[in-house]
Amino acid sequence: MFDEAPLGYLILDPEGKVLQTNRTAIGLLRVEREAFVDRRLQAFAAAPRDVRELNEHLARTFAAGQPEELELSLRCGDAETIHVRLHSQSVRALGPRPAQCRMAVLDITARKRAEEALAERSQRLTASLEAAQLLERQLVEAKRLEAIGLLERQLVEAKRLEAIGRLAGGVAHDFNNMLQVINGTAALALSRSSLDDALRRDLERILLAGERSAKVTSQLLAVGRRQVLSLKCVDLAS
Repeated sequence: MFDEAPLGYLILDPEGKVLQTNRTAIGLLRVEREAFVDRRLQAFAAAPRDVRELNEHLARTFAAGQPEELELSLRCGDAETIHVRLHSQSVRALGPRPAQCRMAVLDITARKRAEEALAERSQRLTASLEAAQLLERQLVEAKRLEAIGLLERQLVEAKRLEAIGRLAGGVAHDFNNMLQVINGTAALALSRSSLDDALRRDLERILLAGERSAKVTSQLLAVGRRQVLSLKCVDLAS
């Protein structure tokens, strides 16, 4: 029954030396019985950490007298690594027989590999999500910078138009002052009765052109927000 059991079974001394084993255990480790019995189980540990954890496991098992469990990695005879779960129970010394540890060995390699594959996929998924979030933040930042750039361009254009308006208003204001002199002088000359017809027509054309120019100047002043008020007489009694 012991040798044909579906689980691997070992009997160890307190130092971890294999006293007995069944076929399932040596089949898991892919070694000959003669190469396994009388060797310490620690010799098959896959890494220094596994050696340390196995020593601590054996110490707890013999000290507490209670069942102990441990998962660790073992290196098989063909150098392949397997993952196992150990279920250990100490047996007290009886007469000439020293204390022993009875250990069941369960192969969990398939489960471990599935967990590792799942963890790897989870890491890749996490990396993909982080990359997507980074790309989203970059797009948001690019849109923000684009919006800022658009606002800056709009501000520059507004300042340019404001400068043009001020320049146009300044020129129109000065030109309007000159037109007032021209139009006033032409109107004053036309008021004279001694003018011949040819001179009167020339003065009338000058006055007409000056009035039209005054309207254009008024529009330029409006652009530059420097509109000149038009003064009119108002009959307050009407």
